[in-house]
Amino acid sequence: MKLSVPSCRGFTLMEAMVVLAIFALITAAASSTFSSMLKSVKSSRQSLALSAQTKVALDQLLEEIRSSGGADLGRHGYVVVGKGVGQKGTDVFWTLRQNSEYSVCSITAVNADRLTFQTFTANGTKICCFQAGEEIIGTTPLYGNIDGGPRFRRTVVIVDAAERIHPVFLSGDPSGASCELRMQNLPGVTDAIPVSRRARLENARVVLADVKRHYIDFDQGLEGNRSPLGILFSQVELDGNVSSFKSERLRISHGVADLRVGVGYIDGELELVEEPDVPPLADSAIVEREESRRGWRASPVDNGAHPQMVGVAVELGAEGSAQARLLPWSTTPAPPEKLQSAMMVGRVTLRNKEAP
Repeated sequence: MKLSVPSCRGFTLMEAMVVLAIFALITAAASSTFSSMLKSVKSSRQSLALSAQTKVALDQLLEEIRSSGGADLGRHGYVVVGKGVGQKGTDVFWTLRQNSEYSVCSITAVNADRLTFQTFTANGTKICCFQAGEEIIGTTPLYGNIDGGPRFRRTVVIVDAAERIHPVFLSGDPSGASCELRMQNLPGVTDAIPVSRRARLENARVVLADVKRHYIDFDQGLEGNRSPLGILFSQVELDGNVSSFKSERLRISHGVADLRVGVGYIDGELELVEEPDVPPLADSAIVEREESRRGWRASPVDNGAHPQMVGVAVELGAEGSAQARLLPWSTTPAPPEKLQSAMMVGRVTLRNKEAP
């Protein structure tokens, strides 16, 4: 009996190459899809992390504003805003918070940067209104080693009869025999407060207060000067060396791209008053009224306008392809860097803290 065996033919070289090519295409497509999914997941996680970090930074700034003011600081003694005076055109702002449980001191004489204050007699002893002694209640605690110097060193706010303000630093060794202190301007404050709105020193009162400066430092960014991102700091002058921030800064957040602040002043007028040579503020309506969504002034005026609300916009970023956005209350163009960013806006209504 003769058995027949069916013939079997293997793959030709061409067929094998076609199969391998198809397999390579399928693998590449799957790999590209998987890589795209990984990037999407990474981007989503980064976006959530940026949003959470932005909220923490914004909440910190808003809380500083909520706690600002004081019974003796007047209607303007809450915040000072420097529009576009920070690095890369960002905003800088100062919060003023009165140290409670202390009376104010009146200026009796001015000699250049030397201020003389009132004295009074207690138990037959002549005492200076400002005395160097116990730590002031409610002041920012000192961290690290503060360099030695005069016994009395404090940030204060000078307030005149018209409720104009001037935050400064006072230092010296006051006594009943010499009730005199040296005045130093805090960095950037005089640039933010025009002379017309700055307190007149003669016969003004001085209020002990924490004066905190909030700003972005791009020189301390993740990649130094080349980085489009910086660190958001809060700084209080403690030692009187105004050119140094040693042991005086609190780091609020890293990876910050932009900071913008707007203040709404209310005085019964409904029109928006533009300052000369200053571009209109982007998305600037802070205090919205039924009659007009732009019923506020961008700056105080001589007829008693006072701040009613403060808006803060902050943007944090990371490496990405999206164009940086123009934040509300911007007076300068947004930086051109490509970022993946998260932006948040918050507003605080200012409460009247004047003594009844």
